[in-house]
Amino acid sequence: ADNAAAITASLAEAELFGNIRGYPNAGQAERPGLVGEATGGTLFLDEIGRLSHAEQAKLLRALEGEYRRLGESKARRADFRLVAATNEPESALRDDFRRRFTVVVHLPSLDSRREDISLLVRHLMSLGLKKGNALARDPEAPEGVVRPRPVRQSWMNRLLRRTYPGNIRELDEQIWKAVRGLAEDPLPVVEGAKAKGKNAPPMGVAALDKGAVEVMLALENGDTKEVARQFVVTRDSLRWFMRAEGIAEIPRGKKRGR
Repeated sequence: ADNAAAITASLAEAELFGNIRGYPNAGQAERPGLVGEATGGTLFLDEIGRLSHAEQAKLLRALEGEYRRLGESKARRADFRLVAATNEPESALRDDFRRRFTVVVHLPSLDSRREDISLLVRHLMSLGLKKGNALARDPEAPEGVVRPRPVRQSWMNRLLRRTYPGNIRELDEQIWKAVRGLAEDPLPVVEGAKAKGKNAPPMGVAALDKGAVEVMLALENGDTKEVARQFVVTRDSLRWFMRAEGIAEIPRGKKRGR
């Protein structure tokens, strides 16, 4: 895997196809290039639309089965699958090169599928935990238990209100900004939570979002204890919110359709 946008034009051919020993400079080590490294497997090139049309033509020839390392007169056989991504318009790709991609997926922007944000937050938090990000770990987990830190609903609401011209990368950046805030700031006192009287909402429920609660209930197969932990509220508070919003509890073991 590599980012084509980071490959400079002067080094593109060497990066893609490699070079023989001693070429172009004496003492230059032999390199297989990305195509050589991917032989028998898959090469993923991000931002492929940033490659020049000339380099796309050379990569097209490799897709047709042949390529040459720099300084080499004999053609080598290429056997690899190319997977690519780009934010550039289709016009950035040569027509003959673009047509070699047999499966094309046009991914809508994150702003046009905002219902995915709460699910992506949870997924990216889990990825952070797998990568060893200390901020991703739940500090209140029992000893010996490793699980993602729950994101407070007040922060989730801020994430849901944003726009994301940078799509998933920007969301990922904002998540860790939010988590750093969670680690530093105490749980805010919700307006009206200290009001007296039996109709006063429990602490924290004013920051809950009906749609987010419904999604999390479906993900957790109706486990209100786990959903309450994710939203950093008590189980009784969550159930109070569900009754107030008309959200029916899901029988354990059954997934709720949406």
